Amino acid sequence: MPLTLTYPGVYIEEIPSGVRTITGVATSITAFVGYTARGRDNLAVHIFSFSDFERAFGGLAADSELSYAVQQFFINGGTEAYVVRVPKHDAVAASITLLDGVAAGAKSALKVTALSKGAWANNVLVDVDYAGVPAADAKAFNLSVSDLGTGAVETFPNVTLDNTKSNYVVTVANDGDNGSKLVSVSVPDNTAGRPAQSGTVGNDFNISDIKNDKDYTIKITSDTPAGKIAGVSVTVVGKGEAVSGSVLGV
Repeated sequence: MPLTLTYPGVYIEEIPSGVRTITGVATSITAFVGYTARGRDNLAVHIFSFSDFERAFGGLAADSELSYAVQQFFINGGTEAYVVRVPKHDAVAASITLLDGVAAGAKSALKVTALSKGAWANNVLVDVDYAGVPAADAKAFNLSVSDLGTGAVETFPNVTLDNTKSNYVVTVANDGDNGSKLVSVSVPDNTAGRPAQSGTVGNDFNISDIKNDKDYTIKITSDTPAGKIAGVSVTVVGKGEAVSGSVLGV
């Protein structure tokens, strides 16, 4: 029965309750916390085999005691585990800023940053092209991200730097469900044009038009490493050299 409160103070009322059974929990699920070669930082990942661990965290690594512990866990009959990757204290997330051109004064169009810290992201390639992109959107482009370590390739066709559109690159690539599992992107300068195409960009030419009466050179510029490769001349055909009859050089 509820108590009759007749004066200020502390009252105790016992409320009858049924028996509450304590539900048992599984004791075969193990948690591993520590450094791994790759994988999302500080995020618990549910795995069911060492193959899962290899896909998510890169497998065995000489500087990762955790990786060997996980291997032994599954070898000895373990069936289910959670792994939390803790990056090294001095690790940083690799990043690159794509410019909207190759000439001096080009603006920062797109910054791409690895989702987790460590050297693994040094094997990630970011490519931009304009193939099939609607001409009406001068800020549109195709973005692809390739992980050379695992062979994974992510493609985001027809994205744009225009933040008023549904295919805005930040919205698409950073989407938690359908976006990139390797990188995140941001736009450092909203006034910049779309990022310049990667790879070799130029006009068509006929090999038969090339003669050896002079030197034919190309100039190579790369934004990585910063300031190290800029306008480097490479001689394709030197004066007096034999000219190949095909692109295969035969």
